[in-house]
Amino acid sequence: MADAAHIPNNASFTLAGLGSKAFSDLSDKPTTLSGYGITDALGNPMIADLEYNSDSWGIHHAASDTAYMYVSAGSAAGSAYGAYIKMMGNQHDTYAGQMVFHAGNVASGTITFYTEDLAMEIKRNGVVNFPATFTINGEDVLGDISTALDGILGS
Repeated sequence: MADAAHIPNNASFTLAGLGSKAFSDLSDKPTTLSGYGITDALGNPMIADLEYNSDSWGIHHAASDTAYMYVSAGSAAGSAYGAYIKMMGNQHDTYAGQMVFHAGNVASGTITFYTEDLAMEIKRNGVVNFPATFTINGEDVLGDISTALDGILGS
């Protein structure tokens, strides 16, 4: 077989006889996305907002406290699509300093806080459950509050 130096520049041939090759067997592969001709990939490090729909939900950066961030578990923004967390910088134009935990608008939409065990839950209807005992310096400060309230309210 002739080496490349001995093949005339007007030669014609096909690659059909080479068969298939594993990608790992190819030599001189590019090492960057631009080497493969991909020019629209997200750069590294992240220097722009990361948005995933036209409502500007995602991770946003700013050089000041006007920044905000949303993390959503649904396919779009809002409680109709699932739970989300919204955080605003102290200089945000509309919601300065707010952090919002929002449950989805379904019957089981509950905001739950755990330590090792359930510490608190906020139900969709606004009922707040504290299954833990309230203590100060290890002393139970409320006792059996449900029994006391039943006595007061006559329930």
